[in-house]
Amino acid sequence: MDTWLRICGGALLCVVAIVVLRQLGRDGALSLQWTGIVLLAGAGLIMLQPLLSFAGELAASSGIGETASLLLRALGVAMLTQLCADLCRQSGEGTIATGVETAGRAQLLLMALPKLQELLAAAKTLIGMV
Repeated sequence: MDTWLRICGGALLCVVAIVVLRQLGRDGALSLQWTGIVLLAGAGLIMLQPLLSFAGELAASSGIGETASLLLRALGVAMLTQLCADLCRQSGEGTIATGVETAGRAQLLLMALPKLQELLAAAKTLIGMV
């Protein structure tokens, strides 16, 4: 909880500094914004490390390691896609943001394709088609 509060505090300080720079008409607000985004995203990833370790251990002990790995990678793709699209939208590039979201959806579908093929093969076997 302490890390989360620090991240929120850092984000608020960054926002205040950006607003002040914009009000003063000084350059550097965009650079500060990008720096804040990178630092906060890094802090968020560090904060997630125990959860990722636990998920890996749980997946290994339960025998669903490959599926759990796929789900974690899909979650990462979804989060990164959303972050990138939000940044594009905030910069006034809504069309590029839509393209990023479309590419993210396509990547998720491609990641799921091998599992879908396994599922269809199992279904064919069950109904006696093979």
